[in-house]
Amino acid sequence: MVGGRCVATGCLVAAVLLVTSSVMAQTRCSVCGGSHASAEKALPYLSGHVDARIHADDIHDAPEEGNEIEWAKAHMHVDLGLYLTEWFRIDGSLKFEEMHDHGGHDHGGGGHHEYEGVDRFFEDHLAMIEELRATFSGDRWELFAGKFTPLTGLNMHHFPGFYGYEVPEEYSLLDRVGVGGAYEVETESLGTFHIELSTFMADTTFLNEGVGEDRPVPHSDNHGGLANTGDLSSFALALEAFGWYANVGDTFHELSGIVSYAHQAQGDGVDEDEHADEDRASVGLLYVGTLSEDLSVRMVAETLSANSFGGMESHDTVFCTFGAGVYWKGWELGGTYTDIEGDEEEDGHHAQASVGYTFDSGFGVHVGIRDAESEGERRQSHGLMLSYHASF
Repeated sequence: MVGGRCVATGCLVAAVLLVTSSVMAQTRCSVCGGSHASAEKALPYLSGHVDARIHADDIHDAPEEGNEIEWAKAHMHVDLGLYLTEWFRIDGSLKFEEMHDHGGHDHGGGGHHEYEGVDRFFEDHLAMIEELRATFSGDRWELFAGKFTPLTGLNMHHFPGFYGYEVPEEYSLLDRVGVGGAYEVETESLGTFHIELSTFMADTTFLNEGVGEDRPVPHSDNHGGLANTGDLSSFALALEAFGWYANVGDTFHELSGIVSYAHQAQGDGVDEDEHADEDRASVGLLYVGTLSEDLSVRMVAETLSANSFGGMESHDTVFCTFGAGVYWKGWELGGTYTDIEGDEEEDGHHAQASVGYTFDSGFGVHVGIRDAESEGERRQSHGLMLSYHASF
């Protein structure tokens, strides 16, 4: 059973967030369950979104008894947009979470660790700048430069279940610095198409430092690692399609999708016999059905195929994720299943499901289960999540 300290601390943090929310004029968001400021804004203005989650888990089944622990951690981010003119803005994203690797061999979600029977109580957390970029935009186009996450798949927070974001986050291209552009085309019968191209390298600047803990990231372009080349030799190309609507009786149905391709060059300072460039392609679909004023459903499917995943020679990996969620009057029931195929020892899966309730204030309480297998080791857990979402 999850320890009392974890639950008590989580409740305290959530209570502070709930009090903070009372100062804002809000309306309910049908997508995130949060709230949005209703007043119109005049330039210049600042807008933002807060997503805060406190997880308290009990790992009750693991290959070794020492890994059956109680584990409390935070996952929070604040997205900000400073709109200075009609055509220029500065976007930023701040994150606070437990330190762990992204984009490598960890497919079990949340990091693979050996803790020798020691419970984890908000250990090794750090704050970091996840994105900071300048964007010039027109009616249908935009150009941007800075630190960003290249568009290569569905939004990780569209995956149902309170741990639905974990696997997509693990294979996201985080901490990249570069330039990019996007163009949008609207059609009368085929919806809207958004094409985005970016070229980038790994961030080795001060923006990649963490506050609270030292991040295990490269600090120069001779430390190896994907895209850690010191030049813009890596790139990502994505095509999004949305605005596919259909009314069936009194119900409303929407479908959107994305296809993408990305190439990441391997950095210097590594063994060329064991490391290689990574090439990846992905396809994702998102369906949202509004069945009544209070009832909606969401289904997602995404496949990622990567050659030399994580920059490891001949380490080809395929992720196939399916998920579904039902939302009714603040109640949420959903989950995902990810099948992971690679080398025999790398095959695995990640399954999770949860049920919870989100209040009009943006505060939510959820309980769920998770079953993850990675590198031949399987872990099962159940837990509690306290959440808060708000926009301004």
